[in-house]
Amino acid sequence: MKFFLLPAILSVAVLIIATILEQRLGTPWVIDNVYHSWWFVAIWAVAGASIIIMIARRRIRKVSSLLFHTALVVILIGALVTHLTATEDILHLRLGTSDTDVLVCDNLLSTDEDVCATSSKSSERQMQRVCGTTMAIALDSFIVAYYPGTQTPRDYISYVSIDDQHFTISMNRPLTYGGYRFFQSSFDSDHRGTILSVSHDPIGTPITYVGYALLVIASLWMLIRGARVGRASRDNRASRVARGLLILFALSPLSLSAQQKLPYVSLEQADSASNVAIVYHDRATIFHTLAVDVTRKITHRDRLDDLTAEQMVLSIAQWPEQWSYAPIIYIDHEPLCDILGISGKYARLIDLFDNGGYRLTPLMQQHSSNTPIAKAITAVDEQVGLYIMLAEGTLIQSLPADGSVAAPSAFRAFCERLHSDFHYTKYMFMLLLTLGIIQWIMDNGQWTMHTGRLGLHANIVHCTLSIVHCLFYLLRWYIGGRIPLGNGPETMLFLALVALWLGVWLRRRQCMAMPFCLLIAGFALLVAYLGERDPQVTSLMPVLLSPWLSIHVSVIMISYGLFAFLFLNALSTVHCPLSTVHYSLSTILRCAVLLLTIGIFIGAVWANQSWGRYWAWDPKEVWALITLIVYSVPLHVRLSSRAWNIYMLAAFLSVLITYFGVNYFMGGLHSYA
Repeated sequence: MKFFLLPAILSVAVLIIATILEQRLGTPWVIDNVYHSWWFVAIWAVAGASIIIMIARRRIRKVSSLLFHTALVVILIGALVTHLTATEDILHLRLGTSDTDVLVCDNLLSTDEDVCATSSKSSERQMQRVCGTTMAIALDSFIVAYYPGTQTPRDYISYVSIDDQHFTISMNRPLTYGGYRFFQSSFDSDHRGTILSVSHDPIGTPITYVGYALLVIASLWMLIRGARVGRASRDNRASRVARGLLILFALSPLSLSAQQKLPYVSLEQADSASNVAIVYHDRATIFHTLAVDVTRKITHRDRLDDLTAEQMVLSIAQWPEQWSYAPIIYIDHEPLCDILGISGKYARLIDLFDNGGYRLTPLMQQHSSNTPIAKAITAVDEQVGLYIMLAEGTLIQSLPADGSVAAPSAFRAFCERLHSDFHYTKYMFMLLLTLGIIQWIMDNGQWTMHTGRLGLHANIVHCTLSIVHCLFYLLRWYIGGRIPLGNGPETMLFLALVALWLGVWLRRRQCMAMPFCLLIAGFALLVAYLGERDPQVTSLMPVLLSPWLSIHVSVIMISYGLFAFLFLNALSTVHCPLSTVHYSLSTILRCAVLLLTIGIFIGAVWANQSWGRYWAWDPKEVWALITLIVYSVPLHVRLSSRAWNIYMLAAFLSVLITYFGVNYFMGGLHSYA
């Protein structure tokens, strides 16, 4: 399989180097000198040729596999056609100006110096001339649709006229006219202008979509076949080599002491305000939810010494000046504390201001956005922003008087309090990790957990935990009013859900499935718990309000769960003397790769629906592609058991970088999640 290996190794190496260079030299430089270069196109041409060679030499015999690899070739051909023939540009329209009559040309990216004027009265915007189609385009109106009772945008909508016909363009709802696609990109701050992106790809997109369709059909075909295999795979030999894993958790309580006695509202007043209906984070909820979120955000605690969250929030709102002397702003970055001259981890609001103004402003300008200290500065700035919003009375919003937003029912209010007060992720991740470690040690100690009464009890506990977590996930879905997949903690909750039910499904096929899946779910909930210090259950930004979100994220997170399972299996059997790879493990890998492939290309369709391009070489896209290539190698190369385990251990690093590394260090288009 050298025809596959060489292009795979070369493409992965180039993509990794490109993401590193992007952090140092910037995105435009990498786009121009790497992703749009002739040699980069040549690498993918060689990759496509290698697939064709494999097919021609009949190394691929199964119809489903043949269809899958043919789809990849079609997608690469479509991408090449798009690269060579597609055009795109930005169209800026304003209300009440004559420059809204424009020429949309066939080649919007031409370097021809001869240009066509957009209007006899406007010289500010010009577009390149290539014999094209003339369209009279005008902006009739532009509006920002807000979540009811809030000032948070839910959608951006442009009403335009093209050749005396009226159309609507909004996020995730592009307009196709005359072979051109118009996408809502941005807008002017005065809401009297809109910025549309325009794309023209009449050949490349259809070819690519045919490839996507073939890919999905082939993937589903292979997944259905894979679901029927591995039933006889119950070999316990690989599980008896590992000696166990010890994990220690040190949870030390935080202490906080005020330098002076602070005024605060009484407990009775706070309790009476607890169930008052308000608008918070773009939805109707109760004041208790806001108070808990704000307290956790500012102090990283659930309450302030003897004061409840409601007491603290109401007291800051009523006596902001006195509370500015209270050390309540948590700073989890020692170098920043040293710069600010703060001892300990809690700062007072007055510590962040001096005669020169806000002390964080010059620090923000001095440090790059991807450095740890810059992230710490941003976190503190958000905490200060919440404090100021409380002091100014802009954070706590009552329900609209016009009745456009209904108050939450008594049952919904109960669910809100249950979700806010019960530390589900904290207790659940501790329980899952503990049970996972116990089961792992017992299995490796040859105390079977899969037969007899002990095995029955273990299965009952596992199924019970899976149901409990499913109910909690549905609870979060109910109070949030949307599927919980819009941010990091929510995707971790979904990954835990996948891992638990994966353990239920695999418990009779893989002897180590239950402890592995418990550990995966436990670590996922640990990450979710660490991320829930920020206010939670928020509404989605406009680009995420798409049905593609839940499909794209859920499919990819399932694949990550399978990769994590393979990683833990390899960790426990890295010294296994078996000469061949366990058949069911290769089946799990194949399913994971197929799901990741489907998830990536669903994301590509979504991107084309939102922005007019299905691939932008965003760091998250690049590393997802790297992960796909890395995990595809063992499916094309025969490995011994030891080589397989070592490879699975190394390959999981690509998953960690894709999910965590890109989010925290690289940024990009996917940073909104």
